[in-house]
Parts: sequence; structure tokens; C-alpha cells
Amino acid sequence: MVILDLNLPGIGGLEVIARLNIADPNARVLVLSMHDDEIHVTRALQVGAAGYVSKNAPPDEILEAIRRVAAGHTYLEHEIAEELAFSSVRTSWHPLKDLSSRDLEVLRLLAKGCTLPQIADTVGISYKTAANNCSQIKAKLGAATTADLVRLAMQSGLI
Repeated sequence: MVILDLNLPGIGGLEVIARLNIADPNARVLVLSMHDDEIHVTRALQVGAAGYVSKNAPPDEILEAIRRVAAGHTYLEHEIAEELAFSSVRTSWHPLKDLSSRDLEVLRLLAKGCTLPQIADTVGISYKTAANNCSQIKAKLGAATTADLVRLAMQSGLI
């Protein structure tokens, strides 16, 4: 079992979860993060996290999450689960909702100030693929410049 924060130096937590699941499909990952928004939670679960709790959760709930995930079950913090349930019936739109996990990772690294060669190296892709990802993210978000992407990432709480 791995207890993982999403904010890591270098490679991000979403990419770590994806790589862990490739390396060991039986790995159990519980995300313990400061991010409790729909985008981070949904992406973590989509890439294979078995549970998600915020750092603001009461200690007894964090311990319950650890026990449940370690025992092979899933766990979602009660407040986060409620928010996800309600958001699925609301018609709210989040600017990063249509981005893939790779897109979010590239955007996060851009927002942290990484260059395209650094992003390519961190994510394990070619420079050209990183540049193409950046262009596609701009198109998806309607951003004209990399600075616009960084601003959107910051406003959305990605970093």
C-alpha cells in the first residue's frame, strides 16, 4: 500500500499512480492531498487510486481510509464523496475538466516553471510530444500563450 501526495517535486502524483499500476497492478494507492476539488479527485481515481482523503480530514477518517484501502477496499472522504455526488447532477463547468491526466501533468509542470525539455524528461516523452501536448492544451482551454496556461492552472488550484 502506498499513501501518496499529489504534489511531488518533479513527476506529479497522477503520473506516479499510473506508473505504480503498470509496475504492480495489485498496488493499493491512497491519495492524501491538500486538493479536495472534483478535478484532482476524479483524475486520481481514474488513473487507479483506490482511495482519496484530504489533509483536512479528521485523523480518525484518515485512519479509516488507510485500513479500508490496505484491506483491499476503496475509500473516499465523506465530504469529497458528497461533493462528487452533487457535482454529477449539477451543470457546473470546470475549465480543466476536459483535460486528460497527461494534459494535467504537463500543465502542472508548465505552471511550476518547467521548460518543455524538462517536462519531456520528467514525464518520459519526447520533446516534440511535450510541445504537441502543450499546443493541444492551449487549444482545449482557448489559451493563446503559455502564460495564459500558467494563469489558468494557478486559478484552478493545480499548483
